[in-house]
Amino acid sequence: TVYGWSRLDSLIDGAYTVYGWSRLDSLIDGVNTVYGWSRLDSLIDGVYTVYGWSRLDNGVYTVYGWSRLDSLIDGVYTVYGWSRLDSLIDGVYTVYGWSRLDSLIDGVYTVCGCSRLDSLIDGVYTVYGWSRLDSLIDGVYTVYGWSRLDSLIDGVYTVYGWSRLDSLIDGVYTVYGWSRLDSLIDGVYTVYGWSRLDSLIDGVYTVYGWSRLDSLIDGVYTVYGWSRLDSLIDGVYTVYGWSRLDSLIDGVYTVYGWSRLDSLIDGVYTVYGWSRLDSLIDGVYTTYGWSRFDSLIDGVYTVYGWSRLDSLIDGVYTVYGWSRLDSLIDGVYTVYGWSRLDSLIDGVYTVYGWSRLDSLIDGVYTTYGWSRFDSLIDGVYTVYGWSRLDSLIDGVYTVYGWSRLDSLIDGVYTVYGWSRLDSLIDGVYTVYGWSRLDSLIDVVYTVYGWSRLDSLIDGVYTVYGWSRLDSLIDGVYTVYGWSRLDSLIDGVYTVYGWSRLDSLIDGVYTVYGWSRLDSLIDGVYTVYGWSRLDSLIDGVYTVYGWSRLDSLIDVVYTVYGWSRLDSLIDGVYTVYGWSRLDSLIDGVYTVYGWSRLDSLIDGVYTVYGWSRLDSLIDGVYTVYGWSRLDSLIDGVYTVYGWSRLDSLIDGVYTVYGWSRLDSLIDGVYTTYGWSRFDSLIDGVYTVYGWSRLDSLIDGVYTVYGWSRLDSLIDGVYTVYGWSRLDSLIDVVYTVYGWSRLDSLIDGAYTVYGWSRLDSLIDGVYTVYGWSRLDSLIDGNH
Repeated sequence: TVYGWSRLDSLIDGAYTVYGWSRLDSLIDGVNTVYGWSRLDSLIDGVYTVYGWSRLDNGVYTVYGWSRLDSLIDGVYTVYGWSRLDSLIDGVYTVYGWSRLDSLIDGVYTVCGCSRLDSLIDGVYTVYGWSRLDSLIDGVYTVYGWSRLDSLIDGVYTVYGWSRLDSLIDGVYTVYGWSRLDSLIDGVYTVYGWSRLDSLIDGVYTVYGWSRLDSLIDGVYTVYGWSRLDSLIDGVYTVYGWSRLDSLIDGVYTVYGWSRLDSLIDGVYTVYGWSRLDSLIDGVYTTYGWSRFDSLIDGVYTVYGWSRLDSLIDGVYTVYGWSRLDSLIDGVYTVYGWSRLDSLIDGVYTVYGWSRLDSLIDGVYTTYGWSRFDSLIDGVYTVYGWSRLDSLIDGVYTVYGWSRLDSLIDGVYTVYGWSRLDSLIDGVYTVYGWSRLDSLIDVVYTVYGWSRLDSLIDGVYTVYGWSRLDSLIDGVYTVYGWSRLDSLIDGVYTVYGWSRLDSLIDGVYTVYGWSRLDSLIDGVYTVYGWSRLDSLIDGVYTVYGWSRLDSLIDVVYTVYGWSRLDSLIDGVYTVYGWSRLDSLIDGVYTVYGWSRLDSLIDGVYTVYGWSRLDSLIDGVYTVYGWSRLDSLIDGVYTVYGWSRLDSLIDGVYTVYGWSRLDSLIDGVYTTYGWSRFDSLIDGVYTVYGWSRLDSLIDGVYTVYGWSRLDSLIDGVYTVYGWSRLDSLIDVVYTVYGWSRLDSLIDGAYTVYGWSRLDSLIDGVYTVYGWSRLDSLIDGNH
């Protein structure tokens, strides 16, 4: 057994099972199956198939049925069947078989094999195959098929159907209905009600109250307190301390230390070392080694091997093999088989079969059958039947019936009825009513009231109050209090108390108590009790009991029983059974059946049926029914009913009731009550109370209190306090304290403490402790 999952290498009828999933290396008709997915190493036309995904060349080792590991083909190594890594083909390296970036094919650029970027088709740009970008339709731009971008409606721009962008209201711009952008208040700009943007304080700019942006310190720019941006070191730029960006090495640029970006090798670009994009094979483009993209087969395009995209069949478009959109059935649109959208029943619209939307019952609107919205009861508004919002009871505001916010009780503040924050009780601090943090009780530390960590009780360690780990009870090990692992009961192994694995009952194997695997019933195989797989019923295949795939019913294809896509009914498109997009009904647009967008009702706009956006009530704006935004109360602004934003109290700003932002206390700035930011203490900066950043202590830098980075100790580097990296100990390298990497022990290599990789034991290779792959038993792998 491996990890209590299943049995490995169990010989049943000359076939091996792996993880109770399926049979591995079972010779059926001269073909090996792997995980019940597909056939592995089956020689078909001199080509091996792997998981039914693709075909692999002969004479190569497969790993996990995924791909080839360290198999030398034409001087190239493959890794996990993803792609080819560092394989030099025509002077180009592929990484993880993802794809090629910025390869110019027919004047169109592909990105990550996802789709086409900036490809001009009929004057419209596509982005990642999602939608059309910057496509001018009736003077309106669409973005990702979500909504309209930069569409001028009443002098206001909409963005993604969320809100209005760059709409000038009282000299202030709103963005996504969240907050105000670029609104000049006291010479400072606010962004999303979070913090101040581009506010010049001591010659340094703050961004979202997180950190300082573009602040020049010692000729280096900091970004969000993470790392240094655009710092020129040896002619190379560092980015967030991750890697080097745009560093020209051998005429190739590296990005985040991942791979090579925009490196022009033989006219092909690599992207993040993933793979090759836009490789022309038989007039078909491959993307990420997944499938064929934009390959024209019978006038239909395939995308990622999933389905057909934008293929016109009898005037209906299919999308990703999911279903058909905008199919008109009885004057009602179905979307992904979910429900009927905007179908008028008794003067009420149904949405997703969930409930009735905007149906007026007793002067109150119901939304999704949840509750009453914006119904005025006793001067208090209810929201989704949850609670009362912004109702003043005893001088305290309730929020969604959760609790009281910022109410002072016995000198302690409660937050959402959870607990007391930072209240000192018996020398111990409680956090959100969870538990005591770092309180020493009987020489044992508790963590969030969960349990005791690393406390030795009866020679057994407890972990987060879950259970006992590796405690030997009756010769059986328990794991996190779940169940017994590898305990033999009635000749059957239990796994995590879930079920019986590989127990032979009536000649059928059960897997995790789910169902029967590979049991032949009426010539049909069941899989996990879900459904019948590849069972031919009435000339239609079922898949996992979900639906029928590519079954032709009335010239319409259903996919996973979801729905129909892209059917034009009354000039309105439905999307995934969600709703109608950009359909003009009574001068109001609906978006995904959620609500009405930019619909002017009593001078107030509704957004997604959530609340009112930018509605001026008593000089205060409400946002999504959450709270009041930018409402001036006692010279203090409230944001979403959470806390006070940019309210000056004793020369200190509070943010969301969390903490103080950019408040100068003893020459140190606090951020969100977490810690001190950019405060110089003994020549060391603290960040969010986590640790010290870029502080030079004994020639070693600490990072977020985790560990020491690139600190040379005894010729060994530590990384984030996890372990030692690339430290040579007894000719063995450790990696992150997990295990030994590439350490030669008894002629076998260990990898991350998981298992042995490519270790030759009795002519069998183990891989990550999962199982044995490519082990020659009875002439089978």
